[in-house]
Amino acid sequence: MNEFHTMLKYAVRRMKSHPQATPFMRPVDSKQMPEYLDYIIHPMDLETIDKNIDLKKYTSTDAFIADVKWITHNSQSKFTAVARALLKIARHEMIEIEICSECYLRSAQPLSTDWFAEP
Repeated sequence: MNEFHTMLKYAVRRMKSHPQATPFMRPVDSKQMPEYLDYIIHPMDLETIDKNIDLKKYTSTDAFIADVKWITHNSQSKFTAVARALLKIARHEMIEIEICSECYLRSAQPLSTDWFAEP
């Protein structure tokens, strides 16, 4: 996995840590909601985004944001606020990557115990 995809993984991890992200973690179960695909043309969730990162489907931050926007677009009214919060997190993370990808990568990685002594 290259640095860009590693950074996207960090961004998804931060999105998953949102306290109300649970409805967006996995694809909607068509057995529980058989009519879902009658209304939703492009299902999207955080697990699918995670898999897309593994498959290197994202070549830009815009492509990543486009899939996060599908989560917002597909959400029911009671989940829309949370979906928008996830989109806000994603946008923030992508801006940080675009500003300084090295800084972003370092901020997402755990500090070593001797970080102060490193050149």
